[in-house]
Amino acid sequence: MFKKYEGISITEYISDIKIEAACNMLRYSDRKIQEIAEYLHYGSVSHFSTAFRKKMHQSPKEYRDQNRKTVF
Repeated sequence: MFKKYEGISITEYISDIKIEAACNMLRYSDRKIQEIAEYLHYGSVSHFSTAFRKKMHQSPKEYRDQNRKTVF
């Protein structure tokens, strides 16, 4: 039913939301990548990095380095 309305599975939708949250944390916080993975309930940093790379086509570190924003 969810897929019929959204065009993606609920698992894929949740993964997208988690990656979006990770992007915001990587951009705007100083949290370590391991802390972000734990906060978003990934089983390991490796699993988080694989999921992130699959969606964003770059590693979390590469994303942070290219998109870092300073918050005043």
